[in-house]
Amino acid sequence: MLDELKDLPHVVGIHNGEVLTTSYLEAHRLSSPYLLNKDWAATLAKEMALRDDYQLNHKQVFAALFRYDPCSLLHGVWLSLEKYKNQFSGGRVRVTRTLSGFIEARDVEVVENGGTKFDRNSARTDEEANAKTGYGTLPFHRTEFTAREIKVFFNLDLALLRGHGLPDFATELLIALALFKIRRFLTRGLRLRTACDLQLIGDLLTKRPEGFTVPDEATLLKECSALITKCKNAKLFAEPPVTRVNWEPEKKGKTEPRAEDQPSNK
Repeated sequence: MLDELKDLPHVVGIHNGEVLTTSYLEAHRLSSPYLLNKDWAATLAKEMALRDDYQLNHKQVFAALFRYDPCSLLHGVWLSLEKYKNQFSGGRVRVTRTLSGFIEARDVEVVENGGTKFDRNSARTDEEANAKTGYGTLPFHRTEFTAREIKVFFNLDLALLRGHGLPDFATELLIALALFKIRRFLTRGLRLRTACDLQLIGDLLTKRPEGFTVPDEATLLKECSALITKCKNAKLFAEPPVTRVNWEPEKKGKTEPRAEDQPSNK
C-alpha cells in the first residue's frame, strides 16, 4: 500500500495468523465469506443500528461502512451472505456503487494467428505427444480481436455520494480517492489480458462538470493524505484502521450413510 494511504481503513481476513485477503481485493468488499465471522458481523450490524421491523437508518449504515472500509461506498456492497442474513436484517444493507466504468471498442475485427511449441529433446512426435502429456512439437492456433478505436468511460455519481450524509471533508476524500483510482488505472492497469497491453492516448476529457480538469496522480494522492488525516482526527475511522477478522473453514459434518450402503440382513 502507498504510504499516503496507509491510514485508510480496510478489513483483513486472517487464518492461522496469515493474511488471506483484504477488502481491497474481494469482489464484494465486506460481503466476503473470508472477511466475516459471527462476532464481527454482530458488531457491524450493531453499529449500523439494524432492526428487522424498522426502516434502515441509512446515515448510520453509511457511517459504519465509512468507518471500516470507505472504498465500499465507491464500489458498492451488499451484505447478503446466507450465513449472516440474520445479523444483517435479511440482507437489506445494499449500497449502490458510485464509481463505475467500462471500455468500448468500435470496428472490431478478428485476427487469427498461431505458433508452434517446440520439443527440443524429441526428434519426432509419437502418439503420446499432445498438450496433455506436454511432450512433442505441437502447432497451435488462437483467435484474437483488434479494433480501430478503444475508449474507456468513467462515471462518478456525486449526487449519490453527497446523499450519504457524511461530513463534507469525508465526501471530498471519497471523491479524491475515486479520481486517484481512475488516474492509477490509466497509468498502471491497462494490461488487461496477456496479449492486450493498452496505452493512454492524450488525457482524460471531462464531460461534466463542464470545464473540470482531473488533477494528476501526485496532486490527488497529496489531497487524499490530507483528507485521511482530517477524517482520522474527527474520529470517523476505526482505530486501528485495519480490522482483522479471523476466518475458519466450515466444519463438514458426517455424511449419513446411504440406504444402499447399509449392510443387508438378507
